[in-house]
Amino acid sequence: MTNGRVLFIAPYHGLAEVAKEVAREFPDLSVTIHEGDLSVGLAAAITSIDSDYDVVISRGGTAQMLEDEIAVPVLEVGISTMDLQRALIEHNPAGKSCAVVGFANAINPLSQFVDFADFDLRLFEVNFEDELPLATQRVLSGGYESVLCDTFSLEAFKKLGIDAHLLSSGPESVAEVFEGAELFCRHTEDLRARNRMLWQMIGSQDSKFAIFQTSGRLTYSNLTESKTDLLAFMREHLEPSSGRLTFRRGHRRYTLRREVIGNDGEQSSISFAVTASTAPSNNSLVGISYANHDVVERSYRTSVFHIVGADEGMAEQISKLVETSLPLMLEGEVGSGKKQIAELIYLSGGWKAKPFVMIDCPLLIDRSWSYLTNSSHSPLFGSGCTIYLKSAYSLGEERFRSLVDIIKSTRLCDRNHLIISANDDSAAQSWQSLRLISESVRGTLLSAPPVRALPNIRQAITRLVEARAKEYGRPTPVISDQAMSMLSTHRWDRNYLELNRVVQRMLTRNSESYIEADDVRWSFAREKATQYSSTAPDESNALDLMRPIKDIERDVVRTVLERCSGNQTEAAKILGLSRTTIWRLLKS
Repeated sequence: MTNGRVLFIAPYHGLAEVAKEVAREFPDLSVTIHEGDLSVGLAAAITSIDSDYDVVISRGGTAQMLEDEIAVPVLEVGISTMDLQRALIEHNPAGKSCAVVGFANAINPLSQFVDFADFDLRLFEVNFEDELPLATQRVLSGGYESVLCDTFSLEAFKKLGIDAHLLSSGPESVAEVFEGAELFCRHTEDLRARNRMLWQMIGSQDSKFAIFQTSGRLTYSNLTESKTDLLAFMREHLEPSSGRLTFRRGHRRYTLRREVIGNDGEQSSISFAVTASTAPSNNSLVGISYANHDVVERSYRTSVFHIVGADEGMAEQISKLVETSLPLMLEGEVGSGKKQIAELIYLSGGWKAKPFVMIDCPLLIDRSWSYLTNSSHSPLFGSGCTIYLKSAYSLGEERFRSLVDIIKSTRLCDRNHLIISANDDSAAQSWQSLRLISESVRGTLLSAPPVRALPNIRQAITRLVEARAKEYGRPTPVISDQAMSMLSTHRWDRNYLELNRVVQRMLTRNSESYIEADDVRWSFAREKATQYSSTAPDESNALDLMRPIKDIERDVVRTVLERCSGNQTEAAKILGLSRTTIWRLLKS
């Protein structure tokens, strides 16, 4: 018969050595041995799946995880009573009280031996990784004098300073699982031959792809080990429908074509055909960013807008907006959460299978503008994405009219979901931009309310203080009545941007359990000195100089850019810098 191909993943070095020796007794098996813990073992199995293995062998938690992740049959190396007796003789010859800790699938067969032991011997089974802390605590509270465990548990006990010993699988246990693998390969020889021919045909193709069961188990992949993050992204998008996804990593962009294979419910499979391309250079993408659903959700969940509960009062408006395909025009003051509203609409609607593309108009340089309006890879000429045009008025009249022409002539709004924002400030071009867009493209207008319009601003401030205190690893301070009165009646010209900075300054200045009025006054004074607010152009231009020079340079650029109403070309001329240098300073 044709040799059965076996992948043996050993969680510890000793087991790998035993497997090498025992494998010589099974000439009909071609055995490849990998050594590593849970994560290493899983990576080895996933990246070797295109090598046409018939059986995977491992032990304990590694075997349990592999059964959940891959469709290749997984056989477990057991821990026999002989293995346990051998370990007790070596590590507990005096018959002291002993705890045996490990994954249930590995140590459960020992329960009968434990029941007849003439000394205090007890099993502590772990079904999932997060159950281990509880098991170790129970062992500690039980006062056991000796501990035998698997590799996963051994590391945890060592960190606690407990003298634990590895419960190894001996040659007999390894030989037994090899016998099972040999029997399996003998009984499935014809099926294996057909599968091997199929995988060889697939492997000869240039394209890369992966096939998953709908349960998330990986059936096949010819992606390399470095693509494990790409496989994880696929596993998050196993919807039983065809479609296209985009995944970006560094300068590489992956287009995934998802197809459903079969239509038998849980027996269906999802295939991903992968096409890789080199993304345009950084200079071509200045001001243009792509984000998948998980990235956008993480950005939104950690935003001040969400933390303070500003989204709670907009639920009804958002629910109506996600039902329409019309473009959305967002207006609102600086820092009032327009980007977060755009993210929320993206997360709440039916577009989250495709990327969220943010075009930060004040940051666009000549090369990125050329890429945006001329390249076939530009998001403006793609489809199915959510495109967020941030501060579109800053483009200037000529570029803005060109953008409107592209939106109209290419029917962009029929292919993508478009969101455009403008600032509610004194810059006349902000309103002219919205007016031009609304006159040219039928859409919906939504206003982002300022911080001072929050229905319960005291509660919002308390929430943010609690969140930032938790980040700093300190108890939440109590805000005095006077301090809260000052905070709740403040104008907050730059809204959530200003609120976040003030709270951070208060917590940095005062490490005590109370925030007093003096802390608020000091934070307001520092905020005023930085002169970020575009609503107070006549005040002093004093900057806080007691900081790193790179922070001062960034703030100078911000101030000049705001005075120029977001016109980066004009700001560059005033500062004597290139537009690329301005972009780098703003990003630092």
